[in-house]
Amino acid sequence: MEKIENKEEILKALNIVVGQRIEDLRERQTEMYPNSLIDLIIHQLCGKNVEDIEIHRLECLDKLKDMDKTKQTAYALHYAKEIDTWERFFNFQEMISEQMWILVSTEVCYHLFDKNLSLSEISSILSWVSKTDIFALSLAYGVHISITEAEKDQIKAEYIRTGMPKILSKVFGDCRKDKEGGESGER
Repeated sequence: MEKIENKEEILKALNIVVGQRIEDLRERQTEMYPNSLIDLIIHQLCGKNVEDIEIHRLECLDKLKDMDKTKQTAYALHYAKEIDTWERFFNFQEMISEQMWILVSTEVCYHLFDKNLSLSEISSILSWVSKTDIFALSLAYGVHISITEAEKDQIKAEYIRTGMPKILSKVFGDCRKDKEGGESGER
């Protein structure tokens, strides 16, 4: 069984209500990790970037080569766990960064729908979001937006080509059916 360094802190996870523990951690975050927002923005963890972690990994391998064989396994596991934690964090950080843009774009779209803007107007404001995605989001929210026939044809063509977003089947039907009404290949 793995040796646990801070048993009291770990046992709090079992003995304190989850919501309270999260709130306690949030309150302590500033003192525990004061640069978390800055690190998130510039893709670092505790001031270290991916290249720094790679250098550390290589240093760990060098230390292991020179180490007594009896200690090697324990230190290898320690170093591996440390590197794995960093890699998982950087992966999570990338996922958050990607999802953040989706969430922000969705929220902005929702507010622009309230302003009764057309698809062209919304697309000019949110140039990084495709017209297809904006139109699909309007369907998901149940909001009517003005759309030209040319835009509708463009969106339909993209939907037929990709099969996404699936909500467009409400407007254009099943994209897997070809022009003769037969089934085309699975997507």
